[in-house]
Amino acid sequence: MTPQEKETLAAFNNRLAKPVDIRLFLSDDPRGRDLQAFCRELSEVAPHIRTVEDPDETGPLPAIRIGERLRYRGVPVGKELEPFLEALALLDGNHWAALPSLPEELNALEAPADLQIFVSSFCGFCPSVVRRLLPLPFVATSIYLTVIDGTLFPEIAAAHNIKSVPTLVLDDHLRWTGMVDIHELGRAVVNRDPALLSSETLGRILQAEGGAYELAEMMHRYGKVFPAFADLLSDERFTMRLAAMVTIEDLMGRDGKLALQVVRPMLDRYAKSADAVKGDFLYLFGELKATESLSLLQQASAEDPNEEIKEAAAEALEKIASDRQLQ
Repeated sequence: MTPQEKETLAAFNNRLAKPVDIRLFLSDDPRGRDLQAFCRELSEVAPHIRTVEDPDETGPLPAIRIGERLRYRGVPVGKELEPFLEALALLDGNHWAALPSLPEELNALEAPADLQIFVSSFCGFCPSVVRRLLPLPFVATSIYLTVIDGTLFPEIAAAHNIKSVPTLVLDDHLRWTGMVDIHELGRAVVNRDPALLSSETLGRILQAEGGAYELAEMMHRYGKVFPAFADLLSDERFTMRLAAMVTIEDLMGRDGKLALQVVRPMLDRYAKSADAVKGDFLYLFGELKATESLSLLQQASAEDPNEEIKEAAAEALEKIASDRQLQ
């Protein structure tokens, strides 16, 4: 940090009414060291800002989390430091600036909204846009915001085809470049098509208490399995896959034909999946009585080198055969 940034931090520290905690999620990604160095220097200069370090619970990329719904994938120094500190001030409980008025509908969202704002440390306009967005996850309980430095995490920017900053992305589908009208954003969040929700947004639903049953009910009501849902069934995290499987089992009870919509995406992902994921797919093929999977099941039960996979495929075949006999 520059001497001026340290001076800004020290003054901010003196204004805090109480200590505030931020969480640093680390992984094997070497960029986590940059975030870690920033957080440690932050706490040294401003001791009222305490950093709790954890293994990354959200995936392989490191992040700083402020509160429950705001994340930074980047090092907020330079012009990005002041908006970052304004977000910390919201944790203090002593709001130093007026919070924005939002459309009332945002407080009754059916599904959480995942916002990603792409910035760059070289962008002079980015901090003002970030400043407008930062209060959202504090005043709307269903909004999640991630600030991403596209220079530090170019692979995320490339995956979203980001050509300029600042660019705001909603659920991987809607985007704004440049200034964002908060009320326009609110209307877009409220009126979006649930079938366009990202896997991250669907994952947030699953992680909530009773989320699997809520998501099954949503898909039943809209008459479709949301496309991004298949990503959760193939997620490497067992807890996420388990919640997704519970969702399918609940959906089967509501509409067995509708639940069969997950079969083709699982077949498409099967060959590239880890054995643990394959085993869960095979279990679901059997539970769904998915005749479309017969060819794969027969091959896996006869040829797969993993005995557990062979056994799971054979069990699924037995369930499908038993169902045929009953018809």
